[in-house]
Amino acid sequence: MTELLKVDDLTAGYGASVVLENISFDLRRGEALALLGRNGVGKSTLLATLMGQTRVHGGAVHWKHTPITHLASHFRAGQGLGWVPQERWIFPSLTVHENLTVASRAGHWTPHRIYQLFPSLDKRRTNLGDELSGGEQQMLAMGRALMINPDLLLLDEPTEGLAPLVAKDIHSIIGSLTRAGDMTVIVVEQHVRFALSICTKALVLDRGRVVLASDTTSLLADSSQLEQYIGISRSNSANDSNLFNGDPQ
Repeated sequence: MTELLKVDDLTAGYGASVVLENISFDLRRGEALALLGRNGVGKSTLLATLMGQTRVHGGAVHWKHTPITHLASHFRAGQGLGWVPQERWIFPSLTVHENLTVASRAGHWTPHRIYQLFPSLDKRRTNLGDELSGGEQQMLAMGRALMINPDLLLLDEPTEGLAPLVAKDIHSIIGSLTRAGDMTVIVVEQHVRFALSICTKALVLDRGRVVLASDTTSLLADSSQLEQYIGISRSNSANDSNLFNGDPQ
């Protein structure tokens, strides 16, 4: 597999404030990375940095062997980086269809294919963005990111705040995307075992630094590491399983 993304000794934050320190990792085409850690350790900031939304204090980001460390966000999107931020950022005054097509790039992801993936959006294609439920807005944010036909898809807490059945649907869709192997994915997700089950690699952050890099199979098998670095106990894991089986927590 060809190396797609290389992050080398990256230090970044907001203004003079440093959030991430000396972050290094790489991803090859088709790999899926679970970005893990407790709340406030810099996971969302790392995704925002990959999209050019923060101030870089040191290090470098290479995309397809080309430095993009100081490239503006819209140029990164044009190069094939798709981002679904935690806030979703749906355009409230545009219809579902307009949201999907406002920044699309040519490729195999088309509105027709998005509507097949998200049938709920097909029924709501003429509704405005602010007329959608939270789950529909999340589907729309994912669909819009896919419409730029990304080589790398960044997903920031894609099931946060969603009803269990909706979260289960999103879980299934993300799993299908990562298993297809034609797109590289980085996912930040509060349901850790879900993230590990659909990804091949894991990176654990603590206080803005990488404290563990592992394949997901090894990490899933080691409950002590999950509890040490992320605070995930066996009871938490059972709750994750119940959620994605559609059972109440």
